[in-house]
Amino acid sequence: MHINNNKIFYFTCFFTGLVILYSCFIRVLATFLTPTLKELVTLLPGIFLIFLTYVFYCKETFRNYLFEFCAKWNWVFIFFIALILRIVWVFVADVTQLSDFSSYEDMSIEVFNGGNIFDPTYFRPSGPSILFALSYHLFGQNPLSAQVVLALLGALTVVAVYWIVYLVSGSLASSALASMCLAFWPSHIIYSVLMGTDTLFCFLVVVSFLLLVVAQTAKPSELRFFMFLLSGVFIGLSNWTRGTAPLFLLAWILYTLFYLDKVSYSLKGAFMVFLGFIIVVLPIFIHNYNVFKIVSPSMQRITGWSLMMGVNLDNQGGYNGKLASKIGANINDKNKENNVHDSILKSKLAKEEALKIVKESPFKVLTMILTCKPSKFIAKAESVMGWSLTTSPHSNLLMFLNIINHAVYITLIFWSGVILCTRWFYYKIEKTVPLNAFLWAFLLSFFSHMILEVQPRYHHMFIPLFIIILVVGLNNIAFRCPHDSGNYSH
Repeated sequence: MHINNNKIFYFTCFFTGLVILYSCFIRVLATFLTPTLKELVTLLPGIFLIFLTYVFYCKETFRNYLFEFCAKWNWVFIFFIALILRIVWVFVADVTQLSDFSSYEDMSIEVFNGGNIFDPTYFRPSGPSILFALSYHLFGQNPLSAQVVLALLGALTVVAVYWIVYLVSGSLASSALASMCLAFWPSHIIYSVLMGTDTLFCFLVVVSFLLLVVAQTAKPSELRFFMFLLSGVFIGLSNWTRGTAPLFLLAWILYTLFYLDKVSYSLKGAFMVFLGFIIVVLPIFIHNYNVFKIVSPSMQRITGWSLMMGVNLDNQGGYNGKLASKIGANINDKNKENNVHDSILKSKLAKEEALKIVKESPFKVLTMILTCKPSKFIAKAESVMGWSLTTSPHSNLLMFLNIINHAVYITLIFWSGVILCTRWFYYKIEKTVPLNAFLWAFLLSFFSHMILEVQPRYHHMFIPLFIIILVVGLNNIAFRCPHDSGNYSH
């Protein structure tokens, strides 16, 4: 591996750490400049937990005990713990699907009954609905069927994290710690009952990344390139689930081109990743060309819509119901051009509205991008508790679980940012460097959402990445401390 490539890795880690810490800083600053009870209640426990974790981890005996204890766990045990937690929540929650989740449930019923697999409004991807319809065929038409499948995918994501951490750290104790963190992660469990894109997309991206890491060291070379192909296949499947999948494809390909040992391996590896993606996405290309006469891997025609939401000032780059109604009314009133689909017209009108907002208030939009949107994308936990518990018999737990979710999340991202900015993350760089691909995907997503619509739940697929960063850093600290008795790698 060339030193220049190592420098790219150093810079990527340090810059990502700065982005994370900056997002945390502006959230804390905004909370204390304009304090509200809701923000204080969700932020202060997180700050206290940050302090508490620092105090405990500074103690040598605690570090030794933590890794010694985790070294006793194996991935099968952790998988069943994760699966049981999610299955129990599925059967206990008794949740009614709301908002986007309700739409995906309706689409899945349509697909199950033999309808078009493509959303006729081209507003939502079809991947989740196809999966849920398949679960109906296998286990009966009941939301529980889809939720059990999501619970299984969540548990499998935990296993994938286990092996990723082992490959990039060489420590079974760290693998167990990281996977147990994700197994017990509040929002990761809660999402098991929500019939949306989040759990499925997270699973596909994490498994694709695992295959990418395996491909780097797999032998013989035929197996290596097959792993690259499979990695591309899983990114292709994720493209059926969310429109941001090409950002991960780009990150994977750039990593392959930069970091494989030989130029011939790099080019062939990148081609195999791309080929795997194309094989799975080809039906979308064909459909888009037949319907819209365009060549695109996207199942959605919402670029203008997302841009309009991303620059709206009233909701700080988030969803704005008033703007949505305005565009809908204009579509109904406007004379439609011949052979122009509603989705195309909707995106066009939304783009015009977005440009209007930017022209009228360019400084305010720029200020919002710099001071509000980073915090919303990174520094705030998902509002998944509200979606899951509002209609549940356990709605009385909403505030309590919300506080826990915010506290552990702000602690996770703060220490992830700190570790990325320090030397502790670079120990055994030959192992940890594959994380560059995931970091690039994170940065590409971050900057995309600084322009497009942003919601806290849009970072859900990066929670495994933050956990991996934190645990690898903690392992390196424990291993390199001269007074520690060992790193419990085995």
